[in-house]
Amino acid sequence: MAGSYPYAEVYIMQCDDLTLKARIRAMKERQPEMNVIENDMDGNQYNVDHEDEWFEYFFIRTQQGGLFHVCVHKRPNNPAHLLLVDYGETSKIYDLKCVNSDEMSKKESKAAKRLFEKEILSQLGLKWKYEDIWQIIFGK
Repeated sequence: MAGSYPYAEVYIMQCDDLTLKARIRAMKERQPEMNVIENDMDGNQYNVDHEDEWFEYFFIRTQQGGLFHVCVHKRPNNPAHLLLVDYGETSKIYDLKCVNSDEMSKKESKAAKRLFEKEILSQLGLKWKYEDIWQIIFGK
């Protein structure tokens, strides 16, 4: 799923990518119920998070249901960019809808972003600000 996400909501974190990755891992260790676990073809379970070209994470909303899909750009020695890519109202990956796109209404996108900020960003304990993906691609 990692790649270019032109509709993603971008949060500029006041830390580097490795610090952000460590905070996300620590949060998921404290709250393992947020992890998305799938079965492979042999029936073995695995966590769907990836830390290859991009750091890609999924967070289950355990109380109310729902799922967030986020990516972190690897940006050594620069502020990390955390991208909220998708949100779904169930815990199934195939139910995800892209924020800021025609898959969601503006009202739904705004609600998903506020939930993410309240339930995920606030737990990371890091300062952040908004960034428009088009400003990242084309400059200011």
